[in-house]
Amino acid sequence: MCGIAGIFEFGRGAVADARLLDRMTELIAHRGPDDSGLVLRGSVGLGHRRLSIIDLSAAGHQPMASEDGAVWITYNGECYNYGELARSLRARGHRFRSSSDTEVLLHLYLEQGERFLEAIDGMFALAIWDERKQQMLLARDRLGIKPLYYFADREHLLFASEMKSLLADPRVPTDVDPAALGEYFHLLSIPDPNCILRGVRKLLPGRYLTVSRDGITEHRYWDLAIAPDPGRSFDADCEAFDRLFTASVRSHMVADVPVGAFLSGGVDSSAIVCAASQQTTTPIETFSITFPGLPEFDESPYAAAVARHCAADHHEFSLTPNLIEAIDRVVWHADEPFAISS
Repeated sequence: MCGIAGIFEFGRGAVADARLLDRMTELIAHRGPDDSGLVLRGSVGLGHRRLSIIDLSAAGHQPMASEDGAVWITYNGECYNYGELARSLRARGHRFRSSSDTEVLLHLYLEQGERFLEAIDGMFALAIWDERKQQMLLARDRLGIKPLYYFADREHLLFASEMKSLLADPRVPTDVDPAALGEYFHLLSIPDPNCILRGVRKLLPGRYLTVSRDGITEHRYWDLAIAPDPGRSFDADCEAFDRLFTASVRSHMVADVPVGAFLSGGVDSSAIVCAASQQTTTPIETFSITFPGLPEFDESPYAAAVARHCAADHHEFSLTPNLIEAIDRVVWHADEPFAISS
């Protein structure tokens, strides 16, 4: 988990506020304790807080620039097919200075422009500043796994991984959006693109924005296509699911740091841990929460059984009154109201 933030000033001659960008980035420091970076390019500012997963060296520092310094990227996420993309790009003459997936995406953009998003298999929120076009691109992954908030008025656009970063600018209104509040009480959450604050938006999954002095345009690069095949047998569907599920888990385990998994003891997390344990020769680390004295909520015996079956290095954390006292920190991190306990 990394954090990104940035500013785009629409006015000709306007310059991005360095102190504002620093405050915005500092407010999401918890998302990336390993490194930080700020870049100011006239009317544009990009910020980054890094949690190193792929290429732990300084070569993966962000924001990252193209070799000629004309294109910059700040990126939060993981591209699961970056190795395949890197090999393809090298075959076409691209050369890399790092082994990070960030640089692969930067080169892919340089070659394909906005269409590069269609090639990414992964979870991400990113911003690219292209000085050649005088255009910023903001994009979010297909399912909206990684968050991306933004606020825009006639003077400027702000974006960040968390809403609190936007509030570093006193010009961002803090009045509650009645429509979003209604959705919260009805659905127990606030669906994208709405936000609890009026004027703040969440970029929809599978979408990207192009931002220039001509304005802001939203584009869709992906949508779910459902094509049922009534002629396929149940067994064939099961085999296809097993193949896709195993491949997905395998791709998620590519990292330059130890990989772990949350294990609740339910069907979903148990299946993931079982599949992951078959992809490695070392025990996978698993983590569970227990509820002492609340057997109706406590699934830790099931989690422990799965961990034993998979020979996992299992860790349990008890939800105690001391942890309940941390509710203020939970609210601060959540930014928006939520009512679903999971």
